[in-house]
Amino acid sequence: MNEYDKPVGARVVSKELISRGYDLGERTIRYHMQILDEKGFTKKSWIFWKKIN
Repeated sequence: MNEYDKPVGARVVSKELISRGYDLGERTIRYHMQILDEKGFTKKSWIFWKKIN
């Protein structure tokens, strides 16, 4: 995800992971991103996008 200059959403993360052989849906990604938010590893930007700290 380092190649993105701005925050990305679950759809982009899901597509990237699928292209690398990991079949994870957007809902699963959103679930795990919420956990990462709570632990301080990501930060909400707007409503749908996340930025990795």
